[in-house]
Amino acid sequence: MLQVNAYRGRARAPVFSFSFRAPKPHLFPAPIPRGYSLGAIILTKYMAEAAAGRWPATVDAAACVSSPFCLHAASGALAATWAGLAYNAALAARLRHYFWTHQTALRAGVARAAKDAAADVERGLPAPPAADLDSLSTAWLIQHYDARAVAALFGYPDAAAYYDDASSLAHMPGVRVPTLYVAARDDPFLGELPTGLVAANPALALAVTDRGGHCAFLGRDLVGPGWAEGAVVEWAAEALAEVGLGRPQPPRPPAQPHSRL
Repeated sequence: MLQVNAYRGRARAPVFSFSFRAPKPHLFPAPIPRGYSLGAIILTKYMAEAAAGRWPATVDAAACVSSPFCLHAASGALAATWAGLAYNAALAARLRHYFWTHQTALRAGVARAAKDAAADVERGLPAPPAADLDSLSTAWLIQHYDARAVAALFGYPDAAAYYDDASSLAHMPGVRVPTLYVAARDDPFLGELPTGLVAANPALALAVTDRGGHCAFLGRDLVGPGWAEGAVVEWAAEALAEVGLGRPQPPRPPAQPHSRL
């Protein structure tokens, strides 16, 4: 779908909803949200902004699985190998289908964005480029969507500026609650591992496996729960017990987890 990975409202709404339904900390702990793939980027930005005081701090700990840490690097990886190009083309095909299915609503969004841009110009602000939805029918790669529609619809001057703001790397230094990142080295969307950022921020923990693909971690029992889900639950229990008492340690990943890919 056409979305912007920096839109933290996708994380804020469910977190606030849970906090409202279970507001008594002596009966319920604060929610421990999990973000997968692009959801991990959104969750990371939300937590950094909550730590800066932009939103109420309602999260005690969090987990992010298969986050594309740097969208610049991930974008390059998706165009550098045959496997990356296969993922890239498959996702673009799904987006083309989504566009033609929901083009009425998407065009209404473009009209609203154009109206907002006109108001910005009246206030003396630079207007972002207009979204070119008609060209999406020939967008064969994800990069085409980012440049022609996503960046423009959400007020970025170009895809590079969108990648800067929508990468987890840009917001991980501001996270202040214990957060586990789970990644696999064979993830085609990985881009790069944030080992330096994790080492510099005591709130962060990183579990890296050799295999696991993109959100495709499996345990030894191929029909049971995924390995990542079990690791997150195990880590979350420890994180809740240690909030405010020091850095929780990530669970030890298996040497060679299976992959659905």
